[in-house]
Amino acid sequence: MKHEAVTSARTVAFDMIGTLFSLETPRRVLNELGAPSATFDIWFSGGLRDYFARSHSGAYAPLKNVLETTLPRAARIVEWNIDEGSIPEVMASLRELSPIEGAGPALGKLTGAGWRNIAVTNGSRDVAEHLLIRSGLRQHVSVVISCDDLGVSKPHPRVYNEVKRSSQGEVWLVSAHAWDVAGAMQAGIRGVWLSMTEHLYPGFLPPPDITGDDLDAAVASLLAAG
Repeated sequence: MKHEAVTSARTVAFDMIGTLFSLETPRRVLNELGAPSATFDIWFSGGLRDYFARSHSGAYAPLKNVLETTLPRAARIVEWNIDEGSIPEVMASLRELSPIEGAGPALGKLTGAGWRNIAVTNGSRDVAEHLLIRSGLRQHVSVVISCDDLGVSKPHPRVYNEVKRSSQGEVWLVSAHAWDVAGAMQAGIRGVWLSMTEHLYPGFLPPPDITGDDLDAAVASLLAAG
């Protein structure tokens, strides 16, 4: 009698902006243009908030549009006289994000172990595909899910349900954003939080299944759990 090895399918979805890809490029561009050091964080966090609010109130606007139109507001808050002609340069830098250290080997380990990798982003499909191809990570990603295609932003359950629909077996989400991990867990996905950016996980949110100091540590824990 022939015995065949049985393997359990596993899927891991990776947030892209700020998780697989660092936001240091737009931060650097703003600094080179003379913006105060707090400008990027005020701009991006405020823009993300407004993006969520617009989406979850029932009217979706692409993240790119939100960020482009909220950059002058951030400049006003930090009392920086931004040159309107600099806005396209800052926005273009979002297409030039670099993968975080160890992203390629980490995804390769998961692929080699039989995991299905998904990329999920609040950004556009065009930018996501561009970044993945440019960085050489596309070969490790089976599916790209863009909120622009769905017409709703994370952390709405519809996004995580699309992740589950595109997955095989047990599903995990890896993100450096606590709100993202909590949203995924609320939708029945297991959560992995990378602590490298936010450092402290808010106590009012459900605790992640795995916490990693960096992507390599998180993937090692995923492989051990699987």
